[in-house]
Amino acid sequence: MTKIHPTAVVSSSADLADDVEIGPYSIVCDNVRIGAGTLIGSHNIIHSYVSMGARNKITDHVVLGGAPQDISYQGEETWLEINDDNIFREFCSVHRANNDQEATKIGDGCYLMCNTHIGHNCLLGDEVIITAYAGLSGHVEVGNKAIIGGNVGIHQFCRIGAYAMISGFTPVTKDVLPFCLLGRDPVVHYKLNTIGLRRSGITGEKYKALKNRIRQIRAGDRESYPATTKELEILENWLAAPSKRGIYKFLR
Repeated sequence: MTKIHPTAVVSSSADLADDVEIGPYSIVCDNVRIGAGTLIGSHNIIHSYVSMGARNKITDHVVLGGAPQDISYQGEETWLEINDDNIFREFCSVHRANNDQEATKIGDGCYLMCNTHIGHNCLLGDEVIITAYAGLSGHVEVGNKAIIGGNVGIHQFCRIGAYAMISGFTPVTKDVLPFCLLGRDPVVHYKLNTIGLRRSGITGEKYKALKNRIRQIRAGDRESYPATTKELEILENWLAAPSKRGIYKFLR
């Protein structure tokens, strides 16, 4: 059965799976959907127009689905859509989209650490890790298994490629290539995310093919090539997509 602490306030119109647990002093508003196995700790606020899948864990003092921080927003029905198996740590905040019927989206298995912020219309893939005190402005896209270091600030409309890793305290104002490390001062790509790739099983010939293609890009060759591996397909598709911010250069 659903377990709701006596001090929690839950709207009668909220759609909760049978085994959802809601802790002390948490608030769940109208037009909220929460999937099976989800645990909501104490002092959390789940605003209206949040749709959440299964087995998510919201610890304490988390705010999900707040109105976008956009002065043009006029109260339209916008959504925050969260898939399965995500973790939201203390004082994390995620905002809804800013245009009617649009959504901020979070994939599966993401880990948002304490005091992180996800702005309106952001799109997070699967297994993204956002470290403490990092913040994403509106319309940021983050690919699968990307890792964003602590105290990183990301400008609106930036794209963070899959398997990329951004060093802590890095100000990000351009796009970050998939599979690469970004950081230093001035900010540059400086190598492949070798450890992250190894942990994800991208080794051997797959790693060599990716390394060779990144070497070409580093030398200025961004022509489209037929993809011979899944990783190269991810990279070529990312390069072919439009960029509003431009792409960071490599360390020379």
